[in-house]
Amino acid sequence: MLYLARYGEIGLKSKPVRRRLRDRLITNIQDAFLKEEIECITSSEEGRIYVRSKNEEEAKRILSRTFGVVSFSPVLETSSKMVEIAKMITQSYKVDFSKGGTFAIRARRSGTHSYTSQDLACEMGSSVQAVFKEMKVDLNSPDVEIHVEVRGKNGFVFREIIPGPGGFPLGSQGKALGLVDSVNGMVSCWLMMKRGCKVFFAAKNGNELVRVLESWDSTPKSYSIKNDEELYDLAKKLRVEGVVFGSDIENLAYEKTSELATFYPVVGLSEEKMEALAMNIGLKDDSHEKA
Repeated sequence: MLYLARYGEIGLKSKPVRRRLRDRLITNIQDAFLKEEIECITSSEEGRIYVRSKNEEEAKRILSRTFGVVSFSPVLETSSKMVEIAKMITQSYKVDFSKGGTFAIRARRSGTHSYTSQDLACEMGSSVQAVFKEMKVDLNSPDVEIHVEVRGKNGFVFREIIPGPGGFPLGSQGKALGLVDSVNGMVSCWLMMKRGCKVFFAAKNGNELVRVLESWDSTPKSYSIKNDEELYDLAKKLRVEGVVFGSDIENLAYEKTSELATFYPVVGLSEEKMEALAMNIGLKDDSHEKA
């Protein structure tokens, strides 16, 4: 199966920085597949990364947990010729179209072609209705939604757009040591990871929160500490740029006591937002008591 992965903020950077971040993202994807002992083949072009893997379930899980990936789609690949794209759509989704109802074609293209994105959408819609005459167009809330993306000489057809965590590739923005002493601490570390920071995890006792975070990093590093003094000693030993805490605005329990930067990523978050993030990260409902 071929997966088309999209990135967001990376594309806003200068060309050299964009290339460096994209290369880091590709490396992270490859490392994640390697960790699971799953074969994958990657390639890229401006704005997109392509991943080929035979293990569909694991590929989706890995890409949905790769920082830097905004979204991805399992795609069917063909040429940029409209007749070939139309053939793929009508043949690949004939079961969906045979049920009748409404449909919509979402089309976009990149490169030089003899047609516009609107031309492409209209032609694909006409092709569907020519074969499945009972199908009606509904651009607002269709029963069947087909996406077409043409990039250069290639055409891609898909139905799913699966969200990723977004942000920057893990390890592209320095290193930090995070104290995982609570759900807040876990969420703080995750938010720093989302911004591209390689976070080492420190906990006074091994807990479920650390294991949840480790599932987001193909090469996690976790350490056990006894007290706050050991935390800063460990930070110096690891040569990180800063330490990460889960204190909120009402409980800034730690003060800067060294040359290291101190980060409080969740300082302004509401309790509801914190809980939503924790669930999204992978914390189970019964893990609050375990942590």
